[in-house]
Amino acid sequence: AFLDAREVLIVDQDTDLKIHVQWDTTKEKLKKWFYNCRYCDVLVVTGFIARNLIGLPVTLKRNGSDLSATIFSVLTKANSVTIWKDVDGMFTADPKKHPDAVFIPTQTFEEAEEASRRGAFVIQADCIEPAKRFNIPIYLRNCFKLECPGTRIGLPLNITTTSCSNEEEVVGENVQLHEQQQQDDKQQIEEVKVTVDHLMEAIETLPEVTDSIVDVVSGETGVDEIYPLCSDTVTRHRSASHADDHTILEIIV
Repeated sequence: AFLDAREVLIVDQDTDLKIHVQWDTTKEKLKKWFYNCRYCDVLVVTGFIARNLIGLPVTLKRNGSDLSATIFSVLTKANSVTIWKDVDGMFTADPKKHPDAVFIPTQTFEEAEEASRRGAFVIQADCIEPAKRFNIPIYLRNCFKLECPGTRIGLPLNITTTSCSNEEEVVGENVQLHEQQQQDDKQQIEEVKVTVDHLMEAIETLPEVTDSIVDVVSGETGVDEIYPLCSDTVTRHRSASHADDHTILEIIV
């Protein structure tokens, strides 16, 4: 399904042009949107745009699409956010200018924010804040090197919120969780590839727009034939096994 972020995302700006999300209002609007939306496997949301308090369209400024991703990760209670770039992730310097720059596999939210303020433009500090607020890990990945795991930004993997007398046991459990997360990431990427392939196949089978419009007006062609991905037939077929499944696994931008 497609969601125009301007339908739900409400923001405000202070005198320093910093974006402030109106969380309560936005959550209510998103709830109503989901209530009126039929079941979908993939939700495509516009980035970079929103509305202000008086209803006018506004932009989210620099790196606004990344900010949109972390905002919607909070709204949908996603497990993680993956932001695709043209570099492997965080480095000690700009790898395009400094070939000897060292890759950084993991960073805390605070370290990533500090690096951004010092000039690491791969992600802006403002984009990190929503995910940090609810401890949602951010993965910076290279869209040209899918085999590269990228940089993970989030809570340290050896930190747990529960008490445990055996520190080695805690660390071991978190290593296993990290390995499981990597496996889940690979599976999700494959699922996205399959979904995109199906989407492209459906688009290729669509009839000419002008002919379709004429046929619909004359009553000869149903809407299901023009938009097969949105047909009631597909919805009924999938809703039987996924009626109660509303989990958002990952936000990808």
